[in-house]
Amino acid sequence: MVTDACFILEFIHEISAGSTLPLQDQYIPYDLVLLENQIPFFVLKGLYECVIYKFGKTQPLAEFIQPLLKYANLFKRKLKVCGSSLYANLDHILGLLHHCYQSKNDISSGFPSSTIHSAVELDRVGVNFMPNQDAKWPMAMEVKFIRSRLFWFLFKPTLTMPTLRINDFTE
Repeated sequence: MVTDACFILEFIHEISAGSTLPLQDQYIPYDLVLLENQIPFFVLKGLYECVIYKFGKTQPLAEFIQPLLKYANLFKRKLKVCGSSLYANLDHILGLLHHCYQSKNDISSGFPSSTIHSAVELDRVGVNFMPNQDAKWPMAMEVKFIRSRLFWFLFKPTLTMPTLRINDFTE
């Protein structure tokens, strides 16, 4: 685990230094956000404070990791970086990614979770899907109803949702 943490910190250092990644290394940022590849944040933080922080880097670990998350850019949106005090209770890098995309406001849907249907079911009943263009919170999902002018009783529901980048190497 320590060896993996050292590799992760060195890799992030290379990305933040602005060096271009060789072709075989371009998949590593995507591998580092997979659930099975998560290293506990306290291990990364301990090594970061022992090695990198002592040799000139004055930023907190969460800010040091930001270039990795920006490089991966899984949702084709600008990553929101918050104050470092909010990162105290993170479990791993994936938790940091989740925190960066999470809404600042607690939004409840008002619907019980038992009524949530799959995308296939929604498509079968005529729901359209569109990418979310909301600049305030790109992870928001919203249902819009478009009424027909001629037949006012016909609704064409459209579900706007975040765009997730899927590549050949996406697991």
